[in-house]
Amino acid sequence: MSGSFQEIEFHPSGTLNNMNLATPIDPNTGQSGNAFNLINTSSSPLVITGFSQGPASINTSDTSVIMEVYTTTGDYRFSPVWTLVGSNIVNLTTSAATGYTPVSLISIPVGDTVGIWIGRTTGILGYTTGSGIPGISPRAQNTDLTITEGHGGTYPNGVQFSPRNWNGIVHYGNPNSIQDTIYFIKQTGDSTEFYRSDDGGNTLINFTNGWPNPGTGDEQKRTEIAVSPAAPNKIVALATGSANGGSGLYGIYISYDKGE
Repeated sequence: MSGSFQEIEFHPSGTLNNMNLATPIDPNTGQSGNAFNLINTSSSPLVITGFSQGPASINTSDTSVIMEVYTTTGDYRFSPVWTLVGSNIVNLTTSAATGYTPVSLISIPVGDTVGIWIGRTTGILGYTTGSGIPGISPRAQNTDLTITEGHGGTYPNGVQFSPRNWNGIVHYGNPNSIQDTIYFIKQTGDSTEFYRSDDGGNTLINFTNGWPNPGTGDEQKRTEIAVSPAAPNKIVALATGSANGGSGLYGIYISYDKGE
């Protein structure tokens, strides 16, 4: 393809489709943190990308809380070797899971289990007195993942109390469904063109529906586009150029279907 590419925008090539599994938010007691198992019940490997923590003790808000996430291979109840995989300073909210901590990718093969300990370095988190078997009984589950009931305890990695159930959201993805979409902007003459690839750049498709089309004597030679994993099909394009004797902003364009 001839012409100069003024910018390449990645949406975001090689990112996971985001999925979540939430527990009930029903704390009635608390300590520094929780241990529990994550069990992959899907037909594909899963990757854990982060955890959103529920309220502080017992069901209260708190600010500037230092959260840490640890993992161990296999069931946490049997000789765990804890590894710190994520930390963040978060705000905790009454009756909600808002304290997000991203983690270094935790991979769970099909049918396997990993142990998790999540807690705060000082202070108390809210959690829930359970009624099942720690590490086995489901606290929350869907077709992909099971969060088990667990233990509560003191920082770090304490498991003094059971059954104690975590309050929060597990964020995860399926690496087999990695999105490989890339957006390109090409300058041609006095206008720009929009292209999308759904196979990592091997093939490109030009989409023109609603794209800026300058008239005679006008110019539209630069376009910046923005995309977000939170809304992967939405594209915002900021076009600059000149029209009707003026210059600067040519227009702002939004697509909700990946440019189609």
